[in-house]
Amino acid sequence: MNTSKHVLAVAAGLAVGIFNVATSVAATPSDGDVPQVAVHYSDLNLATVEGATRLHQRIVAAAKSVCPGAERRDLAVSSQARECQAEAIRRAVSEVNNVRLSAVHAAKSHGG
Repeated sequence: MNTSKHVLAVAAGLAVGIFNVATSVAATPSDGDVPQVAVHYSDLNLATVEGATRLHQRIVAAAKSVCPGAERRDLAVSSQARECQAEAIRRAVSEVNNVRLSAVHAAKSHGG
């Protein structure tokens, strides 16, 4: 368990061209160009399923804020936003590197 980090930056997974479907090739953004939001979790006990579940909820909320548009009627934009959110969540879970959080994420990702 990685206890040294208590703030996690959730960054947009597909920040470049998310709302520009016509763009087929785009430069990779620098970290400063990618939308990010801090997720604090020093108040959570990641050794418990409850703590890991709460952190997952926070990560999902953060991903929705950096990758908006999943609820739009434009299917291309909506699809890209959902992909962006999924990638941002995957990266954040990976960065935390906690077995319980990874298990919660796997369960939620498969309809759990």
